[in-house]
Amino acid sequence: MLDEFGSLRETLADKVPLGRMADATEVARLVLFLASDDAAYCSGHEFVVDGAVRS
Repeated sequence: MLDEFGSLRETLADKVPLGRMADATEVARLVLFLASDDAAYCSGHEFVVDGAVRS
């Protein structure tokens, strides 16, 4: 999604401890988990997919 922003993408990636931006597949995996029976006991929680971004 940030490909059109060039250097902004690199600046943001530098703030991610994993050293890279997430790809759509990584976010989709969480969505699939939450939609599955494996997440049946999860309720009212916040799941953050941000690579542990520093403020």
